[in-house]
Amino acid sequence: MRLLELILYTLLLQQSHIPTCAGETTPIRLVNGAHAYEGRVEVYHGGRWGTVCDDGFDAEDAVVVCRMLGYISVKASEGRIEVKHNGIWGSICSQNFSLTEGMVICRSLGFKSSHVTVHRGDVFGHSDRPEVISDLKCNGTEPDISACTNITYTERPCSPGNEVGVTCDTTPMRLVGGAGPWEGRVEIQNGGHWRGVCHDNLNQQTAEILCKMIGFPDNDVMAEIKQDHFYGRGSRDNMIHVLNCADGLSDISGCELSRGCTSGVGLSLRCHTKDIRLQGGSHPLEGRVEVKVQGQWRTICDEHWDDLDATIVCRMLTEYPIDQNVTGIAYKSAFFGRGTGRVAMSRVNCNGSEVSLLTCPADMTGGVNCDHSRDAGVSCSVNNHAVLVGTSSTTGTVNIVQGTQWYSVCDHSWTLEDARVLCRSMGYWSSSPTVYVDAWFGQSNGTSLNIEPDCKGSELNLAFCRLKNEWGNQSCSHSDDAGVSCTPTALGFHTVRLSDGDAPGKGRLEVFYNGQWGSFCLDGWNQNNTDVVCSMLHYNSGGSFFQSQQGNTPVLVNSLGCFGNESDIGYCTADLNKASCKLKSVGVDCTNGIRARFVDSAHNFSGRVQVYKDGTWGEICSADLSDNEAKVLCSMMGFKQTTAHMISGPAHPTGSHGVVKVIDLQCDGWEEHVEQCTYISSGGCSRVGAHVQCFDCSGFFNTSTGNLTSAGYPMGYPRNDCLYVIAPPNNTDQIYKLVISDLDINSTGDSLEITEGVGGHPLALFTGHAPGSNVVAGKEFAVRFTSDTGSPSYRGFSLQWSPLTLEDAIRVNCDPTNWRIVVNMTLLRMMYPDSGVSQIYLSKQSCYGHVIDDTMVFDHSYTNCSTSKTVSDQFVTYSNQLVYPESTKPFPLIIHGYRWRVDVNCDLDRFEHVTQHYKPTEAPLTQTTIHHQVGGTGHYDIMLQFFTDPQYFHEINGNPITANIGENIYVKVSLHNDDFGTKMRLDTCETKPEAVSAPQNTYIIIKNGCSVDPSTQIVSQGTHETRFMFNAFVFPSNQNAVYISCNATFCSTGDLSSKCSQTCHHKRFNIIGQLYNLV
Repeated sequence: MRLLELILYTLLLQQSHIPTCAGETTPIRLVNGAHAYEGRVEVYHGGRWGTVCDDGFDAEDAVVVCRMLGYISVKASEGRIEVKHNGIWGSICSQNFSLTEGMVICRSLGFKSSHVTVHRGDVFGHSDRPEVISDLKCNGTEPDISACTNITYTERPCSPGNEVGVTCDTTPMRLVGGAGPWEGRVEIQNGGHWRGVCHDNLNQQTAEILCKMIGFPDNDVMAEIKQDHFYGRGSRDNMIHVLNCADGLSDISGCELSRGCTSGVGLSLRCHTKDIRLQGGSHPLEGRVEVKVQGQWRTICDEHWDDLDATIVCRMLTEYPIDQNVTGIAYKSAFFGRGTGRVAMSRVNCNGSEVSLLTCPADMTGGVNCDHSRDAGVSCSVNNHAVLVGTSSTTGTVNIVQGTQWYSVCDHSWTLEDARVLCRSMGYWSSSPTVYVDAWFGQSNGTSLNIEPDCKGSELNLAFCRLKNEWGNQSCSHSDDAGVSCTPTALGFHTVRLSDGDAPGKGRLEVFYNGQWGSFCLDGWNQNNTDVVCSMLHYNSGGSFFQSQQGNTPVLVNSLGCFGNESDIGYCTADLNKASCKLKSVGVDCTNGIRARFVDSAHNFSGRVQVYKDGTWGEICSADLSDNEAKVLCSMMGFKQTTAHMISGPAHPTGSHGVVKVIDLQCDGWEEHVEQCTYISSGGCSRVGAHVQCFDCSGFFNTSTGNLTSAGYPMGYPRNDCLYVIAPPNNTDQIYKLVISDLDINSTGDSLEITEGVGGHPLALFTGHAPGSNVVAGKEFAVRFTSDTGSPSYRGFSLQWSPLTLEDAIRVNCDPTNWRIVVNMTLLRMMYPDSGVSQIYLSKQSCYGHVIDDTMVFDHSYTNCSTSKTVSDQFVTYSNQLVYPESTKPFPLIIHGYRWRVDVNCDLDRFEHVTQHYKPTEAPLTQTTIHHQVGGTGHYDIMLQFFTDPQYFHEINGNPITANIGENIYVKVSLHNDDFGTKMRLDTCETKPEAVSAPQNTYIIIKNGCSVDPSTQIVSQGTHETRFMFNAFVFPSNQNAVYISCNATFCSTGDLSSKCSQTCHHKRFNIIGQLYNLV
């Protein structure tokens, strides 16, 4: 078992620009190379591209260029050596490191050890980590450096230029016959010749080693073993048999290799990574592009995003040989919905020859004004289409038309999922297909493709399915031609909705498809489609359509093909190819212009209801109306799913204002509009005037500030359904904020819903307990609190409203070493609609933030960004300004003013306290570390650690630690902060038998920076660290534990006052006095 972990620290993708001293970036590119990864180096400077002089340009410079261009690693078999020891990664900094030690390193990493090159200096960059091994001596035969006889450990920093790196020898390997270097027949160089690799007994582990050999990352590699001849036939002469590969190998040189192959079957592989996906599309090869960076999925900005970049993504996600012919269509402006998390890259500039999107030149800083409204998307397509030749357009023998060629498809291994994909490709997006075999509908002409598809059922094209046989490489007899019948099926009432409309029955049309809600493209939409949608939603008459905002959902469907008499859009055909989509999205109005209102009501919550129909307002016949009709009438006015009731009220006299518009209204209660109910518009009516109450309780507020609590707060609340409307004065388009300061309700059946006005855009929906203060903003609010049963054991809610200010959009968190300033872009854009994320910075342009969800986050050290520092008796205060310059573009050269500036401050307490304890025993010594960190405006981060040795290298593990009575314990108190203008002074360390003990039971070992216990010694003091040693002891009152607490003071480095002095004056004077007495 390995005692040490090693890595070759190869150069990872950080950014694709060379940073300059001013904090700006200069683009770089390679020109006129045969591939994307080679060519003449050019940089963009002074408004034009120029070359780089080769004087002094060496391999180290080339490594930097490759890193800046986004290549994941220069070689997986070379890099700076780092070793993990006692949980710490660090460098080898040995001046005696030779080829012998290099051979052991390469062997332990799974590479060949016969030819090793040792590098010294910063060839592979300088590490900020401590030096772990200062001397290493091996004999060259060890399997791992832990077996070497002479290893010297340390934790000193390695001086620049002394770090060790290696280049390990590798077995030449290639993949041939595929669409690119990531797939094909496996060949390795052996005996001076390229030879195939035998398929016999080769397992997944060995396949992944082969993929790693051509540069795929260890953690994310996926190796697919293909069937014989999938990428064509290779030579069978002297094939190499690979067996018994051990865990952790990076090269097959560590396996057993022999010539010969019993089966004569060669190995074929497809290598790809798990670090890219498409989200939000109508099928798996369409959607928002996301890449995995540092274990998190992130989006790509659409700046410079084009079809060439999209095609690279599609090649990564499709099979051979389709990846040779697939094309990608680029989509911008979050066409497939907005992502979450961070934006990974922008200005992607692929040339079409890359293996992966991550090897294309790109800007990894996030891009200019790139928030999630600019998420890039992709849709993949191939140049073929399916035709059914038989009894109808939905039934017949399967034919694939590719250019001028027609192909049938063999029925081998065909399933309903394969047929469903074929039907979808023909426009039957919701179908219940039937599979027919043995040329049921007659034999076709031309070649019959034997591809044996293995579809999941959600793909758009057979070519996008996993295929057991290579497309076009095998055929069968036409007597085996597959046939399919596509029977369209209904999607169902609950799969269609109208969103974000100003009234029920009107809004953006959305469909639930491929596991998500999405909209329709307006191009090509017609009245027939609208009529079917309204019929599907159970409206009595056809509606109208209009252009709607896309919202936050993706565009899923390009167009529908309805005749107008269908009862469900699933019976219509659908075009899912959105390449021609220019106008988004479809809005539908099924209300026939009918709407409702309350009259004779102070604030529109209850009263007599009138309907607007045929151009005028009129009355409802109230005879025989029930609560079902009351619910629907309330829904029409924006109050959905209420506990509505018909209430008594005076009949309205007939006359000019008493025209009856709705008679004999009959609803079931689920409807949201009277057009989904039955009624007549003329006839007799015994009582005119319908009175409705929508809520159990209500309130109306029109002040600019105020507060609101639930009934009974904070002692519980009754069962009710209440609506509160907050409509502050709004003569100047003032935006208001609503702060939910307390929310504690039953998570089952109770909810607090907030919309922007009655029936307006949803702002928030809460159930259960909501920690902290939640803020929503708008011009007015409708607050609805619903409880099914009431509860005496939950507090309810408390909220306040007031005008929204700039400070409300900015939150400052003070970490121990750096700012964490969060700007809520949603709130900011409500006040400043054209705000861009790249215009905001912290004091200087180079101190910009990064996008996380709908926020802009600034993580910068207190020592950067022109931050100022002041020291008071209680706090060390760091101050800066968050600014937004008045400029038409980001990063202006000059500015004439600021749109706004906000002072930001962090107060860190100068006096810090940390506690640890150990268990006195005869057990072996172990360690405990408590990480004391307080967010907000409070505290430095200090750590108390225990060690067994005076070199402070062997840290003790455990919680609590155990220590032998009478043994020395070495203690380190350290400040985690990179502000070297601040120093830490250790004041007092005291011990107790219990975590909370009386003063008379406290034993002090350090006081005023001086040791007062005879066995305690101050070892060293630095600006950020104090080390001391004491002899382990025990309290007779509690022999199970000893608690140690230390207090520290933080001062400016230049403060030499007594309270900030790091010298123990008291102890020094005592020593001098003793010497004087001796004299």
